[in-house]
Amino acid sequence: MKNVLFATTALVAMAGSAMAASHGNNIDLAWSGDFEIGYNDEVTGGSYAAASLGLDVTVDFGDSVTGAVGIDFATTGTTWTYVEFNYDAGNALSASLRYGDLLGAGASERYYSPADGMAVGVETHDGGNDVVAEVSFGSISVAAGCQVAANVCQGINVGAGATFGSIKLGLGYDSNELVAPLQRGVIAVSADATFGKFNVGVSYASGSAAAAIPAVVGPPPVPAVPAKLAETSLGLAVGGTFGAVEVGAYYAANSVAADAYGFTVDYSAGAMTVGAYYDAAAATSYGLDVAYDVSDSLTANAGYFNGSATVYTLGTPAATVGGYYYVGVDYAVNSNITATLSYATADAFGAPEYAQGISAFITASF
Repeated sequence: MKNVLFATTALVAMAGSAMAASHGNNIDLAWSGDFEIGYNDEVTGGSYAAASLGLDVTVDFGDSVTGAVGIDFATTGTTWTYVEFNYDAGNALSASLRYGDLLGAGASERYYSPADGMAVGVETHDGGNDVVAEVSFGSISVAAGCQVAANVCQGINVGAGATFGSIKLGLGYDSNELVAPLQRGVIAVSADATFGKFNVGVSYASGSAAAAIPAVVGPPPVPAVPAKLAETSLGLAVGGTFGAVEVGAYYAANSVAADAYGFTVDYSAGAMTVGAYYDAAAATSYGLDVAYDVSDSLTANAGYFNGSATVYTLGTPAATVGGYYYVGVDYAVNSNITATLSYATADAFGAPEYAQGISAFITASF
């Protein structure tokens, strides 16, 4: 089920700004959490409540070495989310080792920057059993990691990055699949640069995928080994800011999927913010989001989206193609508490990502 938070990213960011308390000279405790209570007639089918609580413990071992552990308190039980060690000697040298939740950034994707629409890329490491080690020498960094399964380090991935002024270079390699014979390696490189008001990014990724196993005709049956098919993606992204207008565009050429392209335009004038986007790939989608600050505390939102979205019918979600819209108001009681009233014809689309149907809820975080 989709989360009914009106702005998940913002809430996570606020929850991350935890209230810290020092215990002794070398131990810090930082609590963070959020809860939500409300009503929705389509997704939850009535009233609901949700809450989370986390604790980060940081220990200073001296000699530029620190350690940290994250603990998650939930109704299903208490679990740790990560363990981390860091060494920081300033710009000359820094190193870290983290196991657990990598926050979606494994070694292969730490420095590589893909363009939108690329069908080939390195794996997203968003599980809870990943490990990554990173070392930085000034503007140059390298990292290596893997996924831990059955107490074995699998899915090896490495990355490297360098910054030279306004130019950033990235390299990523990921074995991508854990089980042979579908094992494949993907290598990707990227370069991003800023020139005044303009920014440009070029990305390339190459790998191989297992082809379909051919049918065996007649006896005796001979096990077939799938062949490897080469696959590549080349992406280009450009953007710029011109006063109140921010624009961006991308194009991706894919060897094993449809080429993709799209653009975004964002305009801000006083209390009004307007964002329009268009994406053409295997399925074309476009949309418009509008936000208006009625006051310092009250924001009105509205938007339209045409494409594939999740639609609930009698409590059952399904991907459906069509045109959908949303309207809503968010009232910030203070920096930690927000009340929301909204209506959406599909679930979690557009900028606020309101839940489908009529929603009324309060969120709080610390």
